[in-house]
Amino acid sequence: MVAHIFVVRGQIDIRRYGTIYNVTSSCFGTFIELTELEILYIGPDTKAYILAMGRDFSTNLIQFRPPFPITFFIKVLKEPITPLLEESVRHFEDRFENIDNVYTNITGLFRKEMVKSAMWMLLLEIANQFIKFEGLEKIQAGDSRRKEIMMNFINLMTKHSSADHNVDFYASKLCISRQYLNRVLCGYSNVTASKWIAFTLTGKISWYLNNTTMPIQRIAELLGFPSQAALAKFFKQQTGITPTDFRNQSFPK
Repeated sequence: MVAHIFVVRGQIDIRRYGTIYNVTSSCFGTFIELTELEILYIGPDTKAYILAMGRDFSTNLIQFRPPFPITFFIKVLKEPITPLLEESVRHFEDRFENIDNVYTNITGLFRKEMVKSAMWMLLLEIANQFIKFEGLEKIQAGDSRRKEIMMNFINLMTKHSSADHNVDFYASKLCISRQYLNRVLCGYSNVTASKWIAFTLTGKISWYLNNTTMPIQRIAELLGFPSQAALAKFFKQQTGITPTDFRNQSFPK
């Protein structure tokens, strides 16, 4: 799950993996690779938006056209809360209001497409905020080697995950041990290399199922699975439903 939390005024306290975060006025938080997010406190007169997206939907939304540099994901894994300037607060509020208006308009003929477009605009706004005010060069020297490993691993997954699903392949490419790769990744994200690979593969499968009529057997061949049955078993383990059911379901209804 991915959660975006935007506090216009007031305060929300949340807990993720045992760490408590205070999201205060004019602050925005992005939390990725979530299994749960606990809201501990909502201050009086708080105005805030919380948008939670399932892994498959969020991956499908940005698949093959991600607006974020890799450094964005590294940053939010360690520091998910970002203060906003006054101008950015207005822009973010407009984006969240637009999503709310489109989603609640149940009579819209193109509601599904409009919801996706509204969310895509929000993602662009988030990316613009990061690129404009953080910059791509702000990598702290003291932690640069581990960040470099993280970035290179994600780059390698983007290029090779369709053919290579084995953690040892990526560790070998990075000239480090499997254990050290997992230690670096867990230090940033609480997620092992195998789970990162599974997340990437699930996103690619979801994209093919949603955006093509390609037979599942052909998708399995393209993504390095030995058979359609192997892909179906993997996909159900990750999502809880079969590829066929996923392809047949519509969002939103």
